[in-house]
Amino acid sequence: MEHKDKAEAVASGRVATSPADVRAQSENKPTAAAKAAQGGQASATADLSAEDKISQAKTALQRATDLNAKGDQSCRDAVKEARNLAPAAAR
Repeated sequence: MEHKDKAEAVASGRVATSPADVRAQSENKPTAAAKAAQGGQASATADLSAEDKISQAKTALQRATDLNAKGDQSCRDAVKEARNLAPAAAR
């Protein structure tokens, strides 16, 4: 899988990036990134551990980087999502 394809798969939520995502996928449920992409960010992050939130924040930052490289202004939304996911001490 090429880097671009892998990044798109992670950003879209098709690839598990945290323990919670692995559990969700094993239960045939969407990953947190997939939920957030569908507008369910609050519910997607409500029950995540700090480690899972950091993992999701990293995914959101990667998505922001990919969108920025394409000149897509929605990269700002991905940055905001990452800020919301990051623990207060990491901000």
